[in-house]
Amino acid sequence: MRATRCRQAARDSGRGRAGADFDWTAPVRAAPLTLPSPPVKAGERVEKGWRGRAEAYPELGEGGANRSGIALEDSRIADLPALLRPGDLLVFNDTKVIPARLVGRRGAASIEMTLHRDLGGGAWRAFARGARRLRVGDSIIFADDFAAAVAEKHPEGDLTLRFDLEAEAFREALARYGSMPLPPYIKRPRGGDPRDRGDYQTIFARAEGAVAAPTAGLHFAPALLEALAERSIGWTTLTLHVGGHFGDALPRPRRSRKP
Repeated sequence: MRATRCRQAARDSGRGRAGADFDWTAPVRAAPLTLPSPPVKAGERVEKGWRGRAEAYPELGEGGANRSGIALEDSRIADLPALLRPGDLLVFNDTKVIPARLVGRRGAASIEMTLHRDLGGGAWRAFARGARRLRVGDSIIFADDFAAAVAEKHPEGDLTLRFDLEAEAFREALARYGSMPLPPYIKRPRGGDPRDRGDYQTIFARAEGAVAAPTAGLHFAPALLEALAERSIGWTTLTLHVGGHFGDALPRPRRSRKP
């Protein structure tokens, strides 16, 4: 990601603040990221996650322009116990990622779907590659015993699918035929890798329903929780199912040329 894109994203999310307060330069990676091979299982992670912290926060003036007094430091997630105080409490998300990516067929055409919102009653909103080719009423066959119909197309670019199964029968079919909805920068062959079902989870994962992992939690392993406990730093969980918005699954807007 180039610095100009970082600046624009920051300005869009920080209205009312001076744009310069959010400027930074992100490193450009020459190659796509991949998960370790063999994969690192939950609870056996190398605690080398990076984080930055501000030693002192400034008293922001009008527009947040006063940035005096900030001292930045680079740290690793293993340093977290030393950065917190006894009595502090960490809150982790215990959502569990479901195998929400499906590959089906509409006639001879292959269609890849990523489910991202459960509407109930067997209906899901989903992102689809090749969504422009789909029409309301089209049937998508994922397996002999698992199919869905296109119920609605949305201006945002996604679809509503209505499956022929729901409740426990739907979850069982999804477990059989789905794959993990890894972000696009983690490369996998179509159909995924079965090991990702355990590897793309936090050690807190309990309640099924997310279509993306709460990635900050992926850095935590039992040894780090023990180090936190030794410092009298507590933790608890809540459930917040994470949705997904993987841009590579959405149709790209057409460009028009003016004469």
